[in-house]
Amino acid sequence: MKIKFLAASLLALTIASCKCNTTDETSVNGAGQGEGYDASMSAANLSSKGPMGDVTDRVFYPFDRYDLTAESKATLDAQVQWLQDNPSVPVVVDGNCDERGTREYNLGLGARRANAAKEYLISKGINAGRITVTSHGKDNPSVPGSNEEAWAKNRNAITIPQK
Repeated sequence: MKIKFLAASLLALTIASCKCNTTDETSVNGAGQGEGYDASMSAANLSSKGPMGDVTDRVFYPFDRYDLTAESKATLDAQVQWLQDNPSVPVVVDGNCDERGTREYNLGLGARRANAAKEYLISKGINAGRITVTSHGKDNPSVPGSNEEAWAKNRNAITIPQK
């Protein structure tokens, strides 16, 4: 009896004291509405140049979304050109999320983001066998921080050439 009471008390205390910032697909206010997305948080403002030279390696997503914006498609079109110019180079598309939400939810959302980028590349003629998808969810932030600017930078899919 004491053990059940102690366990229940501990659970209640844990729940009451936790910073409940979890997200699931049914509880997000405004889910699917692009909440928290600011056009100034664009690839042009947040881009990272890397192994693809002048081609931006990442696309960004609004809060709790994985659909591609017109700007994301333009970035991926440049990646398509680079991939066509480098036909022997395989890539990994890493999907990432901001720190809000559960680990499990963000792993799924990161995978949907990476797959959205992958499917777009495939639709433009890139061989699916050259593209591997991974999801880091919220476990591999691009930048540290707990504010909208950091969150916007961490909601991305990054295309990484594998040499």
